[in-house]
Amino acid sequence: MRLGYTEEEMKKSWKTFLLKIRTEAASRVLLGIFLALLVLNILVPPTSDDLGYSINSGLLDIFHREYIQYMTWTGRSVAHILARCFLSLPKGIFDVCNALVFTRLIVLIHYLAAGRKLQPKILVVTALLIFLTAPVFGQTVLWETGSCNYLWTTTIILEFLQRWQADGEAGTERRAAPLVMFLWGIVSGWTNENTGGALILMELFFLRRFRREKKSRPWMAAALAGSVLGFVILLAAPGNQVRAQDFVDTRGTAYILTHDLINTLRVYDQVPGQLVLWILFAILMAVSTCPARQKKTALAFALCGAAAVAAIVLSPVSVLYDRSMFGATIFLVTGIVCLLPGLEGKTVFRAGLAVLILFTCWQYANAVLDLAYIRYQWNKREAWVQEQAAAGNLNPAVPELNTEFLTTYNPLNGLVDLIENPEFVNNVSYAQTHSLQSVTVTTEEHWSRVVQNGDPELMNCRGMADWLDTAQAKGYEILAVSTGAEDRSQEEQELLEEALGVDCGTGYFVLACQEGSVQLETGEDPVCLELNLGSHYVYLSSSADAGLADITVDNEEISRDQAGITVAAYDPQTDRFVDEITWNQDSGTSYGIR
Repeated sequence: MRLGYTEEEMKKSWKTFLLKIRTEAASRVLLGIFLALLVLNILVPPTSDDLGYSINSGLLDIFHREYIQYMTWTGRSVAHILARCFLSLPKGIFDVCNALVFTRLIVLIHYLAAGRKLQPKILVVTALLIFLTAPVFGQTVLWETGSCNYLWTTTIILEFLQRWQADGEAGTERRAAPLVMFLWGIVSGWTNENTGGALILMELFFLRRFRREKKSRPWMAAALAGSVLGFVILLAAPGNQVRAQDFVDTRGTAYILTHDLINTLRVYDQVPGQLVLWILFAILMAVSTCPARQKKTALAFALCGAAAVAAIVLSPVSVLYDRSMFGATIFLVTGIVCLLPGLEGKTVFRAGLAVLILFTCWQYANAVLDLAYIRYQWNKREAWVQEQAAAGNLNPAVPELNTEFLTTYNPLNGLVDLIENPEFVNNVSYAQTHSLQSVTVTTEEHWSRVVQNGDPELMNCRGMADWLDTAQAKGYEILAVSTGAEDRSQEEQELLEEALGVDCGTGYFVLACQEGSVQLETGEDPVCLELNLGSHYVYLSSSADAGLADITVDNEEISRDQAGITVAAYDPQTDRFVDEITWNQDSGTSYGIR
């Protein structure tokens, strides 16, 4: 029986132990990245395009809708099919999958830049660089539709490139199937306009390298052909031509080119962003001790990222530091990570890591607070909408979200939520997904003063006639103020006059109907009226300026500064105002403005 180990066995055992520790450390880092992203994803509510893309009647309908979009708006079918499928499922499924994909993106960058033996410090630096410098992180990584368009498509591209690299370096030991790589290439090229072009450039770099090293294989040509075909399918979408009409600029080629080139330079002025990353890349190229082959790979990724920025110049859209810069940033980060192994163990590496961690903790705390507050408001709104629908109000006025604390980690920073106009596309989609007839937005103050505790039946009325009939049938007292005659609908005024038995004239008017008795003031000049309703002091004023035509209760305005005829209903039984709405030339008889 052996009582000890040889020196050789001890060394081997020690190396195995160290490798196990390192592997476990890498696993803990990846778990931390996953959990950090999962928390942010959970806090993000559905918004903007999420509402419309979630509408479908099954898988076949998803493909049918995407075909229509390909023909009428954009060719990003891979991204939008992903988005439509996920938006058909509970959001929790996407939250988990999205955090996993972000984590996978970090691993893929490590594979491409630093090899397949995961090094915890490099994983951490990669994640922190992306978190701090990815443009509009909330829209490109956390927003469900945006993530499918940018995070997921970029991950598909890097997954494809790492297979290129791994199988190419393996030579004859591992053979990729040409058909598989061709089909994978189609999907990868059919992802995003500027990042798809960067993919093809990177494939050409790999192809040149492997040919020089005599490792080229038939599948490489198949993969490249597939990418080019997918890219062509993306660009050839008829919808791109339709979309381009929204960006027509008639100021001449010289102006457009100068404008786009200056905007391209401005992309690099964004901090944190491309300029900071390029400065970091230049410093690392100078001080890193990586082999020349590794530095060439780093330069190739960085230049492909630059090409992805410049490619926007050739498109009809403006060059901006926005979502379209996500893929370019990831390519540049990959180039930076290629150089990190040459800094391992150096003080500058540890110091840089400490700075990145400090900045990230600060930004992450801001992001969590921002998103948690938005999620709280969104949950509050959703619960109230459900209550109103159950009570019969299918035309609710919901409170606008307070965006005071928005960070770039919030998708609402740059996106449009619901607006006042119920015919706006997001409002229509929201109404459809919530089984409502319509939805509009009001201020938080107006919502809390009037709408929150209003009468669901009265608030469900959209036409003046129905509103007046319901208010009178319930014994509510009615207040009304006007702006100029040119602002209001004559038909709505006649309905008001007929219901209350008054003549409001052709000038300005204010009125209060209490217990069947009407107090009316009219005139060619603005008029006003003071009265008491229950325990409340009420001041009514008309004006040519919608901002001064007010219904004020206890010195707090409950009207919304809308031009036209504004009416409010007061319930004497509960001593509270139960609705307020405006009708004008724009709203007509179909709906008022709350």
